[in-house]
Amino acid sequence: MQFYELSSLFTIMDGYVTEADLLPLIASRSDDDFIDASAGIGATDSAASWDDDGWAGVGRDIAMNLLKNVSPTLISFPAKTETGWCVLSLNKDDKDCSLTFFSSESSHQIPSLRAFFQNIADGDYLTALLSMDKVMNRDIDEGPIDLEKLVGADLADFSVEGTWFDSDDDWGYTPWSVFFNSWGYSSSNFAAWCIRMEDFEKQILNWSKTSLNDLLDFINAKV
Repeated sequence: MQFYELSSLFTIMDGYVTEADLLPLIASRSDDDFIDASAGIGATDSAASWDDDGWAGVGRDIAMNLLKNVSPTLISFPAKTETGWCVLSLNKDDKDCSLTFFSSESSHQIPSLRAFFQNIADGDYLTALLSMDKVMNRDIDEGPIDLEKLVGADLADFSVEGTWFDSDDDWGYTPWSVFFNSWGYSSSNFAAWCIRMEDFEKQILNWSKTSLNDLLDFINAKV
């Protein structure tokens, strides 16, 4: 998927998109470029059932694709860097999407693409870029999830007190399960896809340069 396609869709729909609007864009991707990332794990009550139902392997694949944005020297499996991997998540109630992704240094999320694209349309690139948040721990007082914990985890450890489920066999407490929940993975109110946005980083870079130039022009005008 191209990021400009998503931007165009939001413009056409006045920022209010549905699953039916997104599916044609998703379906246009090859099978190698997207994975369903809305497992609805609320129906899964244990690490064993998550594994037995096949969701564990899918979860591992989603994580491995997202980690391709990170330097290959940091990850524990052989992979070439493939930029642009992210999770596009639709809040069905709000008809708005978020975008969750890794940079080489942290986990990030654009919490509202409706607001993000509106800022871009208004030429307010700096506000758009500043709207990107780091994905937080379950306890917000702990701050953002440490990327090293995500990178260093054994993604194939589906056991209790492993990478995905805590010592009480509960989902949503370990760093990786908290990260998945950040896009609504465990909620039926969300639909999500792990996909490649081929032009995403190029667009962000262009907007970053524009916002920096605007900021410098403002500073120079004041000096």
